[in-house]
Amino acid sequence: MDRKKFALIKYDHGEPTSLSGARWMWLVLVLAAAIGMLFVFFPVSFFLVVAALVISKQPKRLYVGPRYLICGRKIVYYANIQKVSMEDSGTRLVLKSSTGKVLVIEQDRFQTGARKPDKIAANKAARFEKVAQKIVKHVRRAAPQAVLTGVKDLPATGT
Repeated sequence: MDRKKFALIKYDHGEPTSLSGARWMWLVLVLAAAIGMLFVFFPVSFFLVVAALVISKQPKRLYVGPRYLICGRKIVYYANIQKVSMEDSGTRLVLKSSTGKVLVIEQDRFQTGARKPDKIAANKAARFEKVAQKIVKHVRRAAPQAVLTGVKDLPATGT
């Protein structure tokens, strides 16, 4: 997967993440070193266990690519989308594929670095709107037959 072509958005999709091969290797090596150091020097072992926990923490992201969308363990090909709808006063984007699978992107699941409640809400709304427009643009390009309901009218052309 070429990450240069994907937009990476921090999004809590609610699913467990899977570790890459390199992360598994580092996790096993650090845990083995921690167990080995446990009998020799306790503080180093404690530090290695903390390092293993940091390595195992996988960021939750939404990958928006030119041909498909990855959300957790779900992959949605834009060409298979039959219906796109904006629900709950514009806070949920629902993608329904030809196989019957449904993917829901929710505004409240986007992560933000703001601290004040009004700024958090504004940042989540802005990020959701940007991602929703990008997804709708890709769906229009890949599946012009898809039914769009409740989404803002965007230009049909674009790159």
